[in-house]
Amino acid sequence: MKSYLILFVFFLSIFVLTAGGRIASSDETAFFLETQSLVERGTLAIPDTVVNNGSYGSDGKFYVGGGIGYTLLSVPFYALGKLIIEMFPIPEIYHVFILKGFFSLTNQFVCAIIGVLFFVFCRRIGYPSKLSFFLTAALLFTTNVFPYAKSSMREPLLTLCLLAAAYGLYVFKAEKKSSYLHLTGFAIFFMLNTKISFAVLLPVMAVYFILIYESGLFVSFRFGDFKILFRKKEFWRDGLILMGWIVTAFALIGIYNYVQFGSLFSSGYTNRPQPFNNPLWRGIHGLLFSSGKSFFLYAPVTVLFFWAVPGWIKNYRKEAVFIGLLFLVMLVLHAKYFAWAGDGSWGPRYLIPLIPFFILPIGSLLQNSLEQSKKMYKFAALSLCALGLLIQLGGVSVYLGSYLRYIGEYPYKKDFSDPEFLYRSRYIPEYSPVIGHWKLLFVSLEKHMSGEIGIIRIDDAQKRIPIADAQKVIYLIDYWFMYMFYAGINTGWVLFLFFASALTAFTSGFYAFRFLVKAQGARG
Repeated sequence: MKSYLILFVFFLSIFVLTAGGRIASSDETAFFLETQSLVERGTLAIPDTVVNNGSYGSDGKFYVGGGIGYTLLSVPFYALGKLIIEMFPIPEIYHVFILKGFFSLTNQFVCAIIGVLFFVFCRRIGYPSKLSFFLTAALLFTTNVFPYAKSSMREPLLTLCLLAAAYGLYVFKAEKKSSYLHLTGFAIFFMLNTKISFAVLLPVMAVYFILIYESGLFVSFRFGDFKILFRKKEFWRDGLILMGWIVTAFALIGIYNYVQFGSLFSSGYTNRPQPFNNPLWRGIHGLLFSSGKSFFLYAPVTVLFFWAVPGWIKNYRKEAVFIGLLFLVMLVLHAKYFAWAGDGSWGPRYLIPLIPFFILPIGSLLQNSLEQSKKMYKFAALSLCALGLLIQLGGVSVYLGSYLRYIGEYPYKKDFSDPEFLYRSRYIPEYSPVIGHWKLLFVSLEKHMSGEIGIIRIDDAQKRIPIADAQKVIYLIDYWFMYMFYAGINTGWVLFLFFASALTAFTSGFYAFRFLVKAQGARG
């Protein structure tokens, strides 16, 4: 347990060091306002003048809807921000920024937990400690999981829930302990209460659960010339555990919908009458092959998945079926969604929960290939991870909304249904955010060096973008210590906090390395 804590602290310290601490997008702002209302006023209703992500409830108040899992999880972080405000003499104009900064820590904790869980999953499969750590680092820092750790979007939490559900079933397959089914059930419960559309994954979970019982699933009774098969009682007993969690989740969702919106089936998350009206092939092309939103472009190491598939099918047939169905359902669901790209966001936001399942089989490729092939695959994996890290550093350093403003695609000029909506950033390689963020970063650095960007005047702290000079927003560098600089905080304090954060990351990294060396030595 101590070793896993060391890994958690290491992952968390990297995420904290590179955090933004800002809330900017409409989705992020909506979740922040919902958490704020819950803590401050004991209600989920939010002001109707800041964002339009939601609907009016039966009481006439405005609600985000669509699941309260992320909001509930973020409450302790918001409360910590309130505690800091009470403890230190911070000017009132900065209070909302402190609250937003601590609220934004939610996903950093979630992503650190994802790292530990994924490492444990790799070890359960049988990968050595060093290989498990490499795969985990690849997941966290060389794919678009990295930039989303500093966001306040729901995708990291959904990724954690889906990964925990799959891990519970995988370990249950070997040990047949009901505690792992409860882990899976709780993960599904929280996933559905975070985003109800993920209910489409329940049949995928059911298929995997049935495959676990593929051998010895039936007990037979013979009556004369007739043979009758009955499923074993263990199957029904274990299935009822999962069903109990799922029914509880739907009951809670139904009660929430009825109380807020007057209907069991109205979530209030969107007013669109046909949210899944996007042409299927347009969405598939964009999610897999476009220059601005391709799944593989933002997670280059996942390309090796296709070389790992044959061996994975041979050794982990049931898991291969699960991953295949998971990919198919997630792809079709979000390709049909009117906002299939999850704009504005870094890469294909809605497919982030798939990334761990594309990286998991790669370990088998790196471990079990013939010696000559193994060297080639290791070189390819390292190269793709280096490329991925370079890509993510652009996404971590520059906020996507800034880049869209920079190329003139925000504020939006066309509707989501228009084929030319965000066409340049989605489909023209020259304008791909993967390249464009680095271009903008260098322009921003030049402006900082020339003195054009200094202390930024706050217009209204309660506004979504509270900066007086909107043009300067484009050139801000998206790290918490830079925002402290822009706010005019004493440079000495900024440097002290930055170096303290960096020292924490370095120290925890040192102990994590020692843990891996010891674990590998004990194994060998």
